[in-house]
Amino acid sequence: KAAPGATIRYTQDGSLPRADSPVYTQMLVIERTAVLRAAAFTGSDVASAVSTLTVVIDPSQTPASAAAATSASSSTIIAS
Repeated sequence: KAAPGATIRYTQDGSLPRADSPVYTQMLVIERTAVLRAAAFTGSDVASAVSTLTVVIDPSQTPASAAAATSASSSTIIAS
């Protein structure tokens, strides 16, 4: 859980978020396989654990099929 007033920052290349990473302000559109990582920041200090989401875009899947496997700090989604 992040501190009140914290800012969520993220990356889409699997690298750890930093104080200068983009700020999450709206829904992200993912069009290709990506490893998203996010963390809350207060100023330049990390105020939460880093969460990871791996999105695998698989064109061989039908549009209605998607599978997700999750754990406490990371998730994998396979979608077309």
